[in-house]
Amino acid sequence: MKKWHELGKELRRFINPDTFPIAVQLLTPEIQIPEGVKTPLKDLKVKIAHCQAAAITRKYGWT
Repeated sequence: MKKWHELGKELRRFINPDTFPIAVQLLTPEIQIPEGVKTPLKDLKVKIAHCQAAAITRKYGWT
């Protein structure tokens, strides 16, 4: 994981994007949602589209 953080720092240093780069992991039934992950319906009390979730993640860095 440290490698990815270092690569992210280098990317921000050279490119300086307006938003965070993101990745998506599709969960299977055996995989539990990690602690600290925000979910729109539970935490924001709204349903949102996948593209909106990606935009929120990019802009605010939420997991």
